[in-house]
Amino acid sequence: MHLSCKSVFVAAMLATLGCNDVTAPKLPAGFFLENISGRPLPTFVSPVPEAQTVIWASLQLAADGKANLTEARHDMTGGDVVFTTTYTYQINGNQIQFDYDPPCPPNALCAAPPRGTISGSRLTLVMYGANSGVVYNFALAPVVELQ
Repeated sequence: MHLSCKSVFVAAMLATLGCNDVTAPKLPAGFFLENISGRPLPTFVSPVPEAQTVIWASLQLAADGKANLTEARHDMTGGDVVFTTTYTYQINGNQIQFDYDPPCPPNALCAAPPRGTISGSRLTLVMYGANSGVVYNFALAPVVELQ
């Protein structure tokens, strides 16, 4: 079997691309929350009357494997709060898995950390465990270069 130089080159390029993760964003990266389970912001996390309303959220992925999820929420008592949850993360292919940083203490009742999928400039995170039904849909934030 004889292969032309062009065929060998194309095969080598495909093999090289196949070994690289082309779906992962270039790190560090920032994302902004577009919707929760398809509902535009501001929206509730849970349909129960006591649930807070998410006004906005951002997710920052650092190159060292650290992440910060910052959320602005409106409480039913009328107060607004902004809080940040810190995580470590790992990307495997198009999958991303978070863990609390610092880790959840032994015997504490902590919600499951987020896990999700990266697809191009989109990041989808399942929040509060696989059966929660709460899905945060993020978009990659544009990079602004300062001059």
